Amino acid sequence: MKKLFKSNLGFLFPSSGLVFLLSILISTFSYSQTAYVTNNFSNNVSVYDVMTNTIEDTIDVGVGPWGVAVSPDVTKVYVGNNDDGTLSVINTATNTVVETIDVGGAPTGVAVSPDGVNVYVTNYGDATVSIIDTTTFTVTETIEVGNTPWGIVASPDGTKVYVGNFNDGTISVIETATNTVSSTITLDNGFFPLGIVVSPDNANVYVCGSFGALSIIDANTNTLTNTLVISNSLYGLAIHPDGSKVYISNYDDDVLNVYETLSDTITETIPVGTNPTGVSISPDGTLIYVANFGSNNLSIIDALTNTVISTLDTGTGPGAFGIFISGDPIETGLTILSNKSGIIDVFPNPAIDELTVSFEETPSDPVSYALYNALGQITNVGEIVAGQETQNIEVSTLESGFYILVVNGNDWSINEKIIIRK
Repeated sequence: MKKLFKSNLGFLFPSSGLVFLLSILISTFSYSQTAYVTNNFSNNVSVYDVMTNTIEDTIDVGVGPWGVAVSPDVTKVYVGNNDDGTLSVINTATNTVVETIDVGGAPTGVAVSPDGVNVYVTNYGDATVSIIDTTTFTVTETIEVGNTPWGIVASPDGTKVYVGNFNDGTISVIETATNTVSSTITLDNGFFPLGIVVSPDNANVYVCGSFGALSIIDANTNTLTNTLVISNSLYGLAIHPDGSKVYISNYDDDVLNVYETLSDTITETIPVGTNPTGVSISPDGTLIYVANFGSNNLSIIDALTNTVISTLDTGTGPGAFGIFISGDPIETGLTILSNKSGIIDVFPNPAIDELTVSFEETPSDPVSYALYNALGQITNVGEIVAGQETQNIEVSTLESGFYILVVNGNDWSINEKIIIRK
């Protein structure tokens, strides 16, 4: 029998599956979307509030910015400057560059670990990956990979980093526990990998490239399971939060291809701007963003209807190669609070074995809570009785990764991002 959880909205939902998580999130908050688009020829980053179709800021960075990644806590944006061998660190609260870090030659792809502790940068010119500690903003290790590494992604569980080596036609698999290459996967002959993503369940790696094909890799065995020839030169990838679709920018055909993972087919082809490169998706899976390098604009696509609903001008040569969209909860029907409101405190975060929820004022009414993993499955659920100041939540059996803690009162809800690190 499935357990049922009653939210403060008065509905009963099954405790497993993505439908439950999306029901809670859509019911309690929507997202304020911010796009950080790297402009390769303008040497800056355009910052957009895409919900209002307005530009918020323009941030000068290094020379030839290309790769980009927003940190899991949305406090930092990391930009690889391809032409000067540096990584710019942007503080999202002030939209200013707070650090500039020397990495390797021609940094191209950027990825952040799920716990936000490390940043991984592919150095196209050096055949290496630089690892940056986000606490000290220093390069802690440099790992040799294949020839001309381009795309890079961290697995959702944080145990692996996958690197696409363009000229080799290979994928390097880095074990994050040891920072060593544990496997090298050879793709089909003539394949030049660019975009790369991992499914939310860590089961598959998807790679596209200038050969015009999408390759699927079994992440458990590090073997190539399928290569789907699509059309011409493919560039960037983004995967839906539920893993059902992969969105592929088709650089030569000026379209976004929609690949359905269950049927293993291209189900939609959406016209966008000229020479689309970077692709990113909103945290709730409702909007897709495509940077169009040739037409200097950003296409915003409704993921439900697969239609372009807005086009925003960018700087010159937008690349936005990586995860360039952030999402922050904003108030809707309920009073949506955060820990900054002083209502609760959640610690430690990151957690290892146990989370503690502490109330500044003892609640006079019962409060419910639920902890969800990245697949939308409830891992912990319970009730905090009236008059109880703290609640301990056991997480020792959970895997490392990103989680969402939802705490519901009678007329308020707090949605807190939680990192579990083993």
